[in-house]
Amino acid sequence: MVNKKQLSFSLKQGTLPNAWVFIILVALGTSPDIFLNQSDDRNIFLILVMLISPLVLLFSRKISKVDLILITFICGQFFSAIVINPEFLRWSTLFYTSLFAVMFLAYEHCLARDFFSILSYLNTLKLIMLAFFWVLVTQQISVFFGLPVLLAGNYNPEYPWKLSSLAAEPSHAALTLSLLMFSYSKIKNSLLKKNQTFYESVSSDKAIWLAYFWFCLTSNSTSALFLMIILLTQFMRVRSIPSVLFISFFLSIGLLYSEGVAIDRATSFFFGLITLSPDAMLAADHSGSLRFVPAIVIFDKVSIFGLNGLFGHGIDYVTTFLYLEIPGIEEDFATGGIMLVWLEYGFVAFLLFIFFSIQATGIRFEIVTLALWFIFLFLGNGINTQLVWLLIVIFHTNNFFLGKKFKAST
Repeated sequence: MVNKKQLSFSLKQGTLPNAWVFIILVALGTSPDIFLNQSDDRNIFLILVMLISPLVLLFSRKISKVDLILITFICGQFFSAIVINPEFLRWSTLFYTSLFAVMFLAYEHCLARDFFSILSYLNTLKLIMLAFFWVLVTQQISVFFGLPVLLAGNYNPEYPWKLSSLAAEPSHAALTLSLLMFSYSKIKNSLLKKNQTFYESVSSDKAIWLAYFWFCLTSNSTSALFLMIILLTQFMRVRSIPSVLFISFFLSIGLLYSEGVAIDRATSFFFGLITLSPDAMLAADHSGSLRFVPAIVIFDKVSIFGLNGLFGHGIDYVTTFLYLEIPGIEEDFATGGIMLVWLEYGFVAFLLFIFFSIQATGIRFEIVTLALWFIFLFLGNGINTQLVWLLIVIFHTNNFFLGKKFKAST
């Protein structure tokens, strides 16, 4: 057993690598409205952290295999944009990707210094999740009493209970909390040297599970419902099936009697999704389908042959046709996940980033791990997003700690 004193938050004071790991985890894990650029929802605090990261790298001397793959990918992006497609060149996009890459390199090298302990990591995840919970509860109290809503990013008064807590929007909060909850469970299992059942996990971490389920039940986010189901599959062992089915039934009843529309959207969209038809998905749930349909449309236009197939069509090329293919979106709408890299930078860059993500995260053949990796990379807004790099950093950290042998005191 891991005693509570062992789970106390312990940062070694005066250690730059230790503090920087913690800062990057918090910066990537949260997007409070107070730090968001109102024009494009970019996290100003995260950008500041990225700008400082090159200075942290000055203390690093070794270059790993993962570093080389990432650096090669960045060079490939610059080659595609500057040499092959100069008419679509946009320096800000290239440098923004580079900043994410440099921040990851700084994080990787700081983590490798082995100052940041597994207990500190576990408690950082717990701290972020509880912060999401308390901010969400505060927002809900404000809505209930008709008060101004604190830190309400992208808040729409027409859907007063659709709240985002410390994320830019509710779906982002759902992705973040599901990723952190899954990682927390994996690391806790490593400390305990056993795979907890669902009942054991909930019993030992009531506050964390309450925070997670509260968000799934009350945020009116369709994404939260799907991700909750995916997350619970990690406990689908013979002994845990009754517990998982019971809690799923309980949550479903709660959703059916809630005033929100998330359950209706989730049901309609599920039947649209299994058809793999863009028209059917758009008809079922236009908003939800925008996480799938752009990638499907882009996949029909990419190639592994020719100059453009190998090195792409240029930055923001997707904006020249996507609005014509998908009704109800603006002309500058650009999404499609990792497929954007293939379309705009080419098949070579696409393969390099896929290879980098696999090497950096040490991804294992597990249902939840693969599902989260696919959702974050293929159903997002490209690689210049906080969520993609949050996934890479969190999975890299999981792999770092799970790959080591720990002697936990009893």
